[in-house]
Amino acid sequence: MDKMGMDASRTRLLKLYEFLKTVSLTTGHTKISEIRTQLNVLMGFGEYDRRTIYRDLYLLNQITDLNTVFDRKHKCYRVVQKEHLNSAELSIVVNAILSARFDTACETKKFAERLYKLAGHEKMGAHKIENRVKHGEGKETLQKIDMVNHAIEQSKKICFDYKKFDASGKYETVYRNCLVSPYKMLWQYDRMYLVGHYTGEIFSHYRIERICNITESNENRKPVSDIIGYGRVFNEAEYLRQSVGLSQGESAEVEIIFKQSALCEVFDTLGRNISVKDNNDGTFTLRDKVIINKKLKRWILGFGADAEVIRPESLRDEVASK
Repeated sequence: MDKMGMDASRTRLLKLYEFLKTVSLTTGHTKISEIRTQLNVLMGFGEYDRRTIYRDLYLLNQITDLNTVFDRKHKCYRVVQKEHLNSAELSIVVNAILSARFDTACETKKFAERLYKLAGHEKMGAHKIENRVKHGEGKETLQKIDMVNHAIEQSKKICFDYKKFDASGKYETVYRNCLVSPYKMLWQYDRMYLVGHYTGEIFSHYRIERICNITESNENRKPVSDIIGYGRVFNEAEYLRQSVGLSQGESAEVEIIFKQSALCEVFDTLGRNISVKDNNDGTFTLRDKVIINKKLKRWILGFGADAEVIRPESLRDEVASK
């Protein structure tokens, strides 16, 4: 392209940017025909084909503070201003990434640096990655997350082997060729989990770094509505609220009396939307639906004499026998 052509392209991009900026501050939407008309008026010469405009829109999306996206339903382009994270928001996101145990220190640092650049910050700042606990396999972990998300989007089952620690602290494969219906990827306690269905009438959980040899099956996954106790849509927030750690178990109503000193710990673990009643005698009663699993039992036992299970009777007997 000669100098005159380059100058014309720069001018066209600037004019197009000015028009889109006005759109973002007024109606928020426009059509390709309106863009062509405005360019012809603003430039004062020439007819611009759709391919040229599409290319310009793509370039402006990459280099400016505007994001122009085609709305298929309404057959128009939505124009919005990109929002950068402020320093506090960025610090929260980056620290969450750095705390993730399923990735390596090297990959985490690269991820955090890219995030800082995308957020419009020049450098990452003082974060001690080497002080964080890491158990990931680098790019392999990210590839597994991609494969699981793809299967979820396609409503397909996945097949994989699953590893656990042996007595020496090394991984060993304990389950082979697990055919699982995947539903959600959840972040809990600095780890990434897959929530799916393997067998029976409850959900099962799998740590992403323990999954290996993963493949997508041609078999459609089991509908969530077929799993007892849950509606047609998997409620991520409600599921996490009921869980003391992501471990397999059945959902049930519990009634537990705690000493008042345990109140903060109970709220911190189960959330503030749980049902509790002050007994006005230095204790309070938790009555709510939770997932009864081994981690819940260990959590209750950790309170010692400060917690008494009233129901269900099976949980009461098991805790009392320890």
